[in-house]
Amino acid sequence: MKRTLVIGILLVLLGGLLLLRSMGLIWFSTGDLFNILFALSLMGIGAWWIVRQRQQELLHQDVSPGTASARPGSGPSGAAAASAAESRQAPGDKLQFSRLFGDLLIDCNGENLYNVSVSCFLGDVTVLLSGGRLREGLNRLVVSGFLGDIHIVVPANMPVFVHTSNFGGDISVLGRHASGLGNTLDAQTPDYDTAPRRLYIAVSQFVGDIRVEIRP
Repeated sequence: MKRTLVIGILLVLLGGLLLLRSMGLIWFSTGDLFNILFALSLMGIGAWWIVRQRQQELLHQDVSPGTASARPGSGPSGAAAASAAESRQAPGDKLQFSRLFGDLLIDCNGENLYNVSVSCFLGDVTVLLSGGRLREGLNRLVVSGFLGDIHIVVPANMPVFVHTSNFGGDISVLGRHASGLGNTLDAQTPDYDTAPRRLYIAVSQFVGDIRVEIRP
């Protein structure tokens, strides 16, 4: 979901409120409008906090071979995409990419995927896993957002288990699909449970499409 589309929707809603007020169909003062905008801001901050907490929970979940399948439910989009170098933080073995507004493009070629965290409040996220290095055992990638689309490209030789959830939008994961409200979808590659090096991917988005696909 592009930022221009989101901004356009917000402007249309605001213009509609002002038009209805001018026609006398609804009434509110300037102070009321400020209260509405303030309330919406608080709701957005609260939703973002929930997403961040959920991200931390997913990051610390233990996923071991043989139990992953029983877990409950489960290219850059344009010139606005940002390079990973602009948002990268690397405390210890953890790679963290975050952005408040704007699209985020992360190319993991040559990167260690042992513990990766990605968050974006408003904007599209694209993660390219080709060329990423897996350690022995379990590796984790956690991606979270509030409003926007998330696209993850997995190379064909990488064993992955994917857990996805969103409040509204479409989900497409390794050939499986879900749409509507309150979606949860899991999928994994056939070799995940027995692979000596494997990647657990958790994707959580409030509103927006989620797509995880395998490319050669």
